Amino acid sequence: MIVTEILLPLTILLLLIGIAGSIIPGLPGVLASIAGIFLYWWGTGYTEPGKLFLTITAILGLTGLLVDWFSSAITAKAGGASNKTSVAAGVAGFFGFFLLGGPVGVIIASGLVVFLREYMRTGDMKQSRKAGIYSALGILASTFTQVLITGTILIGFVISILL
Repeated sequence: MIVTEILLPLTILLLLIGIAGSIIPGLPGVLASIAGIFLYWWGTGYTEPGKLFLTITAILGLTGLLVDWFSSAITAKAGGASNKTSVAAGVAGFFGFFLLGGPVGVIIASGLVVFLREYMRTGDMKQSRKAGIYSALGILASTFTQVLITGTILIGFVISILL
């Protein structure tokens, strides 16, 4: 009774927050999706969804967290940026969300900070531009991956409880 009346809508809400959080910084993305799945599992007395689905969800979730945490730094580094620049890009992305408006602000602020810091550090316009572009592409790739993972978790959950 409690599962269908309270936990199922709460689980769906957490899964939807997970998708939104994949796009909007500040909202929990993959963690909200995983919390929803495990909350539902707990609410059913550890019967639904099955252990295979939980294992796959946990692996997907862990992968999503790793991608989210490290993609921008990895791609900025691949573009030639320093470690300090990668950290600065993360901070700029956070403020860019609020000052420039949403996910586009994150991409612009991070890419611009990487470009400017690397240009100040090296004086190489071409290399700085490359690092900035790589950083922006890393954020886009991470966002796409997060949406794909959280969407897959939602779809998998709905299928698992309907079958």
